Amino acid sequence: EKFKRIEVAASSFVHVERDIVVLEHGDDFFCRCTHKQADYLDELFDQHFLMKRGPRIGPGGVSNGTYLKREIGWSIEGFTWTPDVKHEQRIVDELGKKPSLRPMAPGSKTVGKGIREAADALDARAATAFRSLACTGLYIAEDMPQTQFAVKELLTGLTEPTVLHQLKLERYATYLAGEHETVWVFAYKRVEQPYVVKATVDSDWAGDVVGRKSTGGGYEFVNHCLIAGNCNQHPVISLSSAEVEFYEIVNGSARCLWTRSFLLAIGRAVDTIVIESDSSAAKGI
Repeated sequence: EKFKRIEVAASSFVHVERDIVVLEHGDDFFCRCTHKQADYLDELFDQHFLMKRGPRIGPGGVSNGTYLKREIGWSIEGFTWTPDVKHEQRIVDELGKKPSLRPMAPGSKTVGKGIREAADALDARAATAFRSLACTGLYIAEDMPQTQFAVKELLTGLTEPTVLHQLKLERYATYLAGEHETVWVFAYKRVEQPYVVKATVDSDWAGDVVGRKSTGGGYEFVNHCLIAGNCNQHPVISLSSAEVEFYEIVNGSARCLWTRSFLLAIGRAVDTIVIESDSSAAKGI
């Protein structure tokens, strides 16, 4: 039926002539198309699968529905995507946390300072519980980019979790227990093709005081609309702030090139890739 697998996203398919994009996750399908093309997909799927159909969200359809337990909303202003809070609540409940009395970030480099036992290893039972909750945080971080630094800090302790890692988990859970709501907003905008893909990047040189490794991250936009965030610890030890900032510019460029490839595959032209960095030294390199 002239569907083509998108090379840079193995579980994604496109029908260029009909302007249909299909994302596959196990036995779940998520489709972006018009009502007319949705009728065509229904007929096509019925020939091969026993289907349980979800709602058609958007103009002429319903105003909200779920996919992979995320809530998708629609209004005349555009679409919204709200994460599943079940996993957040699990972390909060297992650690017995309550909201902080004052606003706080999910992670901080000051956690554990001045505590003599910070480097002590957790016992086997506590280590197993830590790994389970840290990996749950990794799942949550895909939908909550503001937590990605805190989760990155937790993941550094998967092999040998210590008291310090447990303290970082406690702070992260306290943040989740507080009043916060993450909603991705995809507002309607008048878009003139070709598209512009932009990444803003930054880094923290030698932020790991023990291993001297650096942290990098940033956000990615398509036509000023936020589509992704990332935060990761660099595998190498950088010898200067310029070096680590340069690495992050390269990482941001790679992500933008991937996004451009995806957009081109679904028939959207990309004219410009923009990388924003505050490091003049890295730009000079």
